[in-house]
Amino acid sequence: MPLLIRPVKMNKSIYVRVPHGIAHVIDLDNQVEVSFSFEDIGNELHLIYSLNKSKPESTTREQPNSRRETS
Repeated sequence: MPLLIRPVKMNKSIYVRVPHGIAHVIDLDNQVEVSFSFEDIGNELHLIYSLNKSKPESTTREQPNSRRETS
């Protein structure tokens, strides 16, 4: 059975909320990039959310080792 979510209108925009439980399962936070696409299937229009879960480079990059080893 699909989860039914009603859109919320705020100012001149309409938002679709992501329930906390689902956001937790898919590891959704404010660092995840989300893109949208549409798929027309007969009499239904599917809205597809795609998540790019790679973190910004500054948080994942390791600092280079400044110590030189000699033999």
